[in-house]
Amino acid sequence: MKILKKGDKTIAILSLVGDPLGEPDAMLLRKKISTVINDHVHHVIIDLTDVKHINSAGLGGLISAMCSMLRVGGAVFFANANTHVTDTFRITHLDQVFNTFQSVDDALKSSE
Repeated sequence: MKILKKGDKTIAILSLVGDPLGEPDAMLLRKKISTVINDHVHHVIIDLTDVKHINSAGLGGLISAMCSMLRVGGAVFFANANTHVTDTFRITHLDQVFNTFQSVDDALKSSE
């Protein structure tokens, strides 16, 4: 998995490219979130367009990202999840705690 970052001084958009399926991927996401926090950006949109499947390690990385941002008074928004990922969120009841949106634009509007 790779993580592409864009955004500005108020919000970061992290695009996950590939499937977060192991601890190395979760660690990569935690490091990227730490970098974003150190840059004093406290709102993150995680774009899941290029994620086809996710497992428990990947979910752990997303939960860790959300918790890290909440600790600094920020927020994480998830965008563009496909049916498999959305079903996984629903089955694990993470759909009740994750802020999910159909698109990055919808997430951006919500974060304002």
